[in-house]
Amino acid sequence: MRSIKIFNNNAVSTVMPDGREAIVLGRGIGFNKRPGDPISEELVEKVYYVQDEMQTKFLQMLQDVRPDVLEAAERIIAAAEKDGFSMSNQATISLIDHISFAIERQSGGVSLPNLLLSETRLLYRREFDLGRRALDIIRECDAIFIGNLKKYGWYDKVWQAYAGLIPVKTVGVKGDERSYEWATNLRAIVSEDAMTADWVELPPALLRETSNRILNEVKGINRVLYDISTKPPASIEWE
Repeated sequence: MRSIKIFNNNAVSTVMPDGREAIVLGRGIGFNKRPGDPISEELVEKVYYVQDEMQTKFLQMLQDVRPDVLEAAERIIAAAEKDGFSMSNQATISLIDHISFAIERQSGGVSLPNLLLSETRLLYRREFDLGRRALDIIRECDAIFIGNLKKYGWYDKVWQAYAGLIPVKTVGVKGDERSYEWATNLRAIVSEDAMTADWVELPPALLRETSNRILNEVKGINRVLYDISTKPPASIEWE
């Protein structure tokens, strides 16, 4: 197969062996490619035979969508298929559109109410409370980490940084008793296009202060990890 048009690093159009034109998606499939270049079939993750009105909408979306939005949609689809769900081409297009719109709203400071919030809190109280507590922990850890990046002059030197939550409880000691609490992962990377990324060698003093503050100030955390994985093979985000 050879590329006809390059939409972005993750999407190109091509002619399939059966003679039909299609859009193929795959992580890095269009990276450094030009029209006419061969396409590695090993990189193909999705093939779309779309036509007419849907094709016009899909092609326009691929030209406008950010690479990280497409990557996020691919991860959601992969997770759904792993659980036995099958998503149609139209559903995939809708998902990409929804993610792009959500980012656009967030960037513009537009907040829409969650109309199912009351029902979720009422019907799934335990899950709701657990999710809310997890979000609070992530926000507290992230605020400490980002604050220290600014304090030490590293905030503008990294491309992306965050503190995440590893939903596995580990054994520790707090006071004179054992503790079974979650771990948080700190991630700071540099990248140019989100297709590849390298971890940042932050100063030990910054990491030590961040770790000490999180362990002493954030209830529910007894372990702090710093991610030194490159992309590939690891992704920028944790899943």
